[in-house]
Amino acid sequence: MKDSDDEQQPDWQESTYRNRMRRKPYEKQKYKLQLELLKL
Repeated sequence: MKDSDDEQQPDWQESTYRNRMRRKPYEKQKYKLQLELLKL
């Protein structure tokens, strides 16, 4: 039996990860953002 919810769900992997960052730039950006949060 197929769930009716499955038909309404977007293809989240395609839309979410279309412009996925590489690990190193991601970690660098994350570090900078975390520093900004600490300043608050």
